[in-house]
Amino acid sequence: MLSGEIQQIFEEHKGRYGSLRITKVLEKKGIKVNRKRVGKLMRQMKLYAKGSRYQYKRYNKKSPSIERPNLLNQVFQTDQRNKIWVGDITCIPTQKGTLYLAVFVDMYSRCKCQAKHVHFRLFKHVQNQSFSLLK
Repeated sequence: MLSGEIQQIFEEHKGRYGSLRITKVLEKKGIKVNRKRVGKLMRQMKLYAKGSRYQYKRYNKKSPSIERPNLLNQVFQTDQRNKIWVGDITCIPTQKGTLYLAVFVDMYSRCKCQAKHVHFRLFKHVQNQSFSLLK
């Protein structure tokens, strides 16, 4: 009886409903049953719900990205200050909005961040202001 109901609901919804949704439909019909039991019966009947396709984020690339040359060739050691600087901008999601953190580090003294700047809007001034702190 229960297997027949599960089979009917599964086919009625074109194989898109899994054990959780089928359990809810059965409860609406007045049949009280545990989700795990429905899942077990579905496996015995070899009924597997169709998974939804994962939607990848498609970024609008109006202009092709510019590939930057590898000037350091993975050699990050230096023997003097202010010779090699590396930087990065990181997005930090918060409840008030996205924070942008721009950081620059001198490769001679890697132990501490030489300049940082945090702002709610990303624009060239974030980079410029944090880079001006280095001077």
